[in-house]
Amino acid sequence: MERQYKQHHLIYLIRLVIFLGGVFQIASVSTVVWNITSDPVIFGESVTLKCYVQFGTCNKMEWRKWSGGIYNMLICLNGQSYFKDKYKMKLSNKSQDYELEILHFDESDVGCNYTCSCGFDLYTHKLMLKNYIYYPKTYFVSDAQVNIDMLTGIITMRNVFPIPRCVVRYGNINQYMIFATISRFDFTYTYDEISTRYKFNVKKARCAIYVTIKCSLGPKIFEVTKKVPDVTSYCEEPTEITLPIVIVIIGLLVILPILLATLWIKCLVKEDEDYCIVHCCIVH
Repeated sequence: MERQYKQHHLIYLIRLVIFLGGVFQIASVSTVVWNITSDPVIFGESVTLKCYVQFGTCNKMEWRKWSGGIYNMLICLNGQSYFKDKYKMKLSNKSQDYELEILHFDESDVGCNYTCSCGFDLYTHKLMLKNYIYYPKTYFVSDAQVNIDMLTGIITMRNVFPIPRCVVRYGNINQYMIFATISRFDFTYTYDEISTRYKFNVKKARCAIYVTIKCSLGPKIFEVTKKVPDVTSYCEEPTEITLPIVIVIIGLLVILPILLATLWIKCLVKEDEDYCIVHCCIVH
């Protein structure tokens, strides 16, 4: 009897261990996780973090929260933000996932821990950047200068990342620019300064009056047009020979010899000596 009791007790313990193991296994995988959905991240604009609720463990009755950030405290709860000038929380009607929108994203938001949680499930991760854009705080294009038939100018940007793609168009010529970078050793998010110089032969560019600088960085385009000063004084435009002028020249070359020959013949056959002196002296 005692032996049977022990056997039943052992079977019960085995079943209990198996049951608890399954519960803990479900709990271990029934988590939430967040990722950055803004790609690329653009400094100065809004950036969105999305909390993915796995396996439907978060029901509508449980609290959904965001915490951490630059204040390292509770940020949002069930769609309500405690810092409306910096954070917004968005709930989904189609799924249990929810989002955190970080407004006016800047350097202080990077490297902070953010936690999304639903009920007792939570996930904490440090916000780090892989793909991002930092629009230049300063964008300077010098006035175009012409010296000995050469047009030159300088393009400079400060606090920018990555290096933009720039093309300078003058007349019928496009010139793609390569920037030299100037940055401190403690490079963080931007190049301190990038600079390049364009150079054109004004005659080869057909003496255009304007030069256009167009730079693209992500979805944004920076375009500047500069007027070239006194470019006409360096250009010798060839005179265009039109069809009417050609016809007149050919006509003169054909008619003038005939007219001179006619006058010469008249001088020879005319008996009036005065006529010959007046009309034919040039021929003689």
